[in-house]
Amino acid sequence: YEMTSVTGVQTCALPICAQLMAAVRRLCGEGDRYFLSRYQVASGLRLQMLLYFNVYVAVMYAIMHPLIFQWKATTWPPRIIVAVCQPMFFYVWLVMEPIRLIVGHVGNLGERVAWLAPFWIVTLFPQLLTQVYFLMSTTITGWVTLPIEYVLHVTLLLLYVAQLFEGYHTGKRLIIKAAADYHLQPVVPDDAAEL
Repeated sequence: YEMTSVTGVQTCALPICAQLMAAVRRLCGEGDRYFLSRYQVASGLRLQMLLYFNVYVAVMYAIMHPLIFQWKATTWPPRIIVAVCQPMFFYVWLVMEPIRLIVGHVGNLGERVAWLAPFWIVTLFPQLLTQVYFLMSTTITGWVTLPIEYVLHVTLLLLYVAQLFEGYHTGKRLIIKAAADYHLQPVVPDDAAEL
């Protein structure tokens, strides 16, 4: 802080103003968002809440979807493409959803990017695409779609989109924390390692 002035007041005022502004930013919550110490929690609360509610929605969906499909198939006979593809897509969803939720919980709460990345990928494909298929297939094939089906599919679709968004930001925050932890580790000199 080299400032040329007639008095020494301006030289001392700059660090005091900077410290005052830093204190105001801390009070307002505008800290350095790229620095996380190793003791700060970097897991996403919103992502965890979405995963928590997704468990209940997925259980309800896993029970309701086959029952609705069976009732619709006995009432209005489906085309062969619907009769083959809908159960196949449902079983893919049914197998992948518990895996996706477990990987998401472990990755978020354990602050592990290596587990959060597969969660994000499985959310995108096949889970998000199965819900898009369920929303679009009955409209394209001309089979009957009940309002409860729209509610179930749109609810899961919105949950998946929100989880993609939150999972991306949580993963980014975890990577920043891992980089900060790496830079906070003490450096061991080469001579000390040989002893």
